[in-house]
Amino acid sequence: MSAAPDPADAGARRYHHGNLAAALVDAGFELARTGGPDAVVLREAARRVGVSAAAAYRHFAGHAALRLAVKERAMQELGAQMAAAASAALPAGAAGDPAAEIGRFAALGRTYLDFALRESGLFGCICAGIGEEHDEGSWTLDSATPAFGVAFDLLGQLVDAGVVPEQFRRSGALVAWAAVHGLAMLTLAGPLADFTDDQREALYDDAVHILLQGLMAR
Repeated sequence: MSAAPDPADAGARRYHHGNLAAALVDAGFELARTGGPDAVVLREAARRVGVSAAAAYRHFAGHAALRLAVKERAMQELGAQMAAAASAALPAGAAGDPAAEIGRFAALGRTYLDFALRESGLFGCICAGIGEEHDEGSWTLDSATPAFGVAFDLLGQLVDAGVVPEQFRRSGALVAWAAVHGLAMLTLAGPLADFTDDQREALYDDAVHILLQGLMAR
């Protein structure tokens, strides 16, 4: 019986000159998916891609730099999934309808929570520190968090539909994000970890109801 193929051999076959940085991020992304941020090690990513550690260090100064790239990739993935969920939740021709926009808002948060629970390794990278080498001044809320951008845009739709007052256009998205993120963290490593799927779903529905009641207050 032949031995199982080594991931490094498969990586070597995939690697083409000129895209090593992207290949290393792909490898780091998969490492994070199964092991969280601590599993994103540059040497291991290089091994999986099928190149030397020295070659990898030409593109990333160290583990922190690769982890930052993986974090950005994970945030983009989360933002894309949230945008897709918001789009899918809107019936044809219902844009601007208050009930439809509320349904999209609920779908958005549910996707965030589902991602956190289903992709806990990637979610851990999103929540991890950004690394000492990063310029904090360029790490703005809008540019660094695609998920918030989606939430902000959708909250704006609720404002435009007359569901939420203008004064909550930005702060409402932040409050919604904080609420869903809190539920995710309490479920992953807190007192909600033992909740059943039905209990968690009921709690999420209550959270959306309470949040919207507050946001719709005049």
